[in-house]
Amino acid sequence: RTWKGQNPWNKFRKENKEHFANSSKAAETYNRMKQVEAMDKGTKPDPATYLPASYIDAHRQKFEAEGASFIVVESWTTGSRHAGLPPRKFVGLTSEMDSVIDDYEKSGDWKVLVDRLNLGEDVDLTNDKIMHVKIDPGDPRFKYEMPTGNEPGAIPGEWVPSGKTKSGITEAALVGSEKITHNKSLVGYENEFSNTRII
Repeated sequence: RTWKGQNPWNKFRKENKEHFANSSKAAETYNRMKQVEAMDKGTKPDPATYLPASYIDAHRQKFEAEGASFIVVESWTTGSRHAGLPPRKFVGLTSEMDSVIDDYEKSGDWKVLVDRLNLGEDVDLTNDKIMHVKIDPGDPRFKYEMPTGNEPGAIPGEWVPSGKTKSGITEAALVGSEKITHNKSLVGYENEFSNTRII
C-alpha cells in the first residue's frame, strides 16, 4: 500500500505503463520528477511539462468520479491566521482516504494519520479533535488539478510529484477551496459540507 519497502522506480513503471510508449519514456518522466522534487517551492514547473496528458487526465477523472476528502485538525483550525481554506488545498481520493481513516479508527493511533498522510515529522495530535470531511462527486464549487508542489500546503521534504503522497495516497489540488469559510471552527466545516464527522 505504501512506497516503503518497494523500489519506487519499479512501482512507478508498473503502475503507469499504459501512459508511456516504453520504459525509456517512463524513465525520462521519473527522472524529471526527481528533479522537480528537489526544486525550491515556488519554482516548480507545471506538471503538464513533465507528466503525460493521459496520466493527468486519468488522475483528474478519478476525483471527478469519486469525490475527495480531507481531515481537519481542530487546533490547526482554531489557531489559523485565516478564516477560510487556502487556495489549492490538498485533498485525497475518497476510497483511499476511507481506508486510511478505517486503519486509524481500528488502531486508535493518530500516528497512522501522520504517517499515511505525510503531515510532517513534528506533528502531535494527542489531544486534538479530528474531523473527516468528504466532498461529494460533482460538487459544482470545485475542480481537481494535479498538484504542482507550489501550493501553500506543500511541505518541503514531504511533497513529491506524481499526484500521490510519499505514502502513495492519491492527492489533488482542490481548485475553488478558497471559497470555503470555516471561521476557525469545526462547525464552519459542518455548515459548508454535508458529509462531516469526528473520527
